[in-house]
Amino acid sequence: MKDGALLLEKLDLQGQGLTLKGSGSRNLLGGMGFRGDAQLTDASRILPHAKGAFGGPVRASSAKTGAPWVLTFD
Repeated sequence: MKDGALLLEKLDLQGQGLTLKGSGSRNLLGGMGFRGDAQLTDASRILPHAKGAFGGPVRASSAKTGAPWVLTFD
């Protein structure tokens, strides 16, 4: 974008221990948002000797151009 922001309209990432899928949008005031789902498929990638997997919805938003981002993960 002209202001240097990146708009991720569709995202589908798969790594060795993480899967992230989602989409982003921009509103009329220049605010941006992202909604997706993150799945950590191998907890030992974060903490040695950890086992298991977890995941959930991810949301990020910025009300307008230059505003701080708010990130939530449930």
